[in-house]
Amino acid sequence: MKTYAYQLDIQWEKKEDNFRKIRKLTELHQPDKGSLIILPEMFATGFSMNTEITQEKEDGPSGNFLKTFASETGCYVIGGMTQAKAIGKPTNDALLISPDGRRMGEYSKIHPFSLGKEDEHYSDGNKVFTFELPNGFRICPFICYDLRFPEIFRIAMQSDQPPHLFVVIANWPNRRTQHWVRLLEA
Repeated sequence: MKTYAYQLDIQWEKKEDNFRKIRKLTELHQPDKGSLIILPEMFATGFSMNTEITQEKEDGPSGNFLKTFASETGCYVIGGMTQAKAIGKPTNDALLISPDGRRMGEYSKIHPFSLGKEDEHYSDGNKVFTFELPNGFRICPFICYDLRFPEIFRIAMQSDQPPHLFVVIANWPNRRTQHWVRLLEA
């Protein structure tokens, strides 16, 4: 499966601007149909703790963008957004959308970044989740700080249907790029 990892200079809390940037990248690179496009953690807002702006329901601007974008490109799309919950704090999630714009599932970040006070604004997830595509290819997403906790990767690999690919979406600052590279290598 061909994958396209989109990196962009996310405009702080400006969803429409970020949607335009993603469309522009797509125009430049024209991904093959049926491929996987990977967008960053909180791709529409940046890594903001302002839940008044970041949290949405599934049919909000970011969720609708993901569905439309997947349909327009004919690709699977994994993108990060925060979702409002009926009770409690929102969650920082990775959503997988099918090429026909259907939501296939979500993963909620298990380890909020406590040094950035993410745990004060977002609830933690509690389940490792693997998506299986119609062709049998399995993808297990994690989000940013989760990368520092190898046990969740072990849990995924010890399941009855281990993933073929781990996808770690992130919103990682440039000043810690070396940490990111080293952790991914591990």
